This record gives sequence, structure tokens and C-alpha cells, in this order.
Amino acid sequence: MTLGEYQNKAIKTATPVRSLSQQLADGAMGLCGKSGDASELIRKTITEGHIITREEVAKNLGGVLWYVAIIAKTCGLSLDEVAHQSLLDRDQEKTKRIQELDRMKDNKRWTDAIYLFDKWDM
Repeated sequence: MTLGEYQNKAIKTATPVRSLSQQLADGAMGLCGKSGDASELIRKTITEGHIITREEVAKNLGGVLWYVAIIAKTCGLSLDEVAHQSLLDRDQEKTKRIQELDRMKDNKRWTDAIYLFDKWDM
């Protein structure tokens, strides 16, 4: 299944909302809730030794993806566009980081370069 196919199926299962602002609010709040569920799953693993199954991960991330699909569609975006832009943005950010590290190297500012590199990877 492609992202576009997924988005079209997700839209068919969305609750009809009366206005654009309500659709966005529902999507944003749902996304926060599902993201919180995914975070809680990871927290339980770290703090309580809970064993995560593939099914739990898929279910939690699926909920996040569903709300992303709904928000994107409400904003007139396809998931394909969102995914593509995300990769472009990450590539541009990576290029900027490499250029900054090169400038620091040229200026013999390795301490700053190491600090920023660690900060970016967090």
C-alpha cells in the first residue's frame, strides 16, 4: 500500500466534522494523544522493563500515522508530499550541519564543533 492509498482509506474512516478548524483541532489533539501513547509505551520499556512487541509498536505508530494523514488531507497535502518534504528538509539540515562543522574545522574550533555535533544528534 502506498502512502496515498493509505491516506485515502484513512479519510474514509474519519469522523465527519462540521468545520475546517474543528477537523484540524480534532486531528491535532488526536495526534498528541496517539504520540503520547507511543511515548508511554517506550517509557514503560525503560522504567518498568515492559517488553515491546512489534504489534504494539505498529498499533501505536499506526495511530500517529492516521492522524498525520487526516491533518495533511485537511490542509490539502498528500502524505507523499509530506514525506518528500520531510526528507528534503532533513537533507538540507544535514548539509547545513556539515558546512558548519567544516567552518569550525577551518577555524580550529574543534571543541565547539564537537559540542554542536553532540547537540544536533540528540
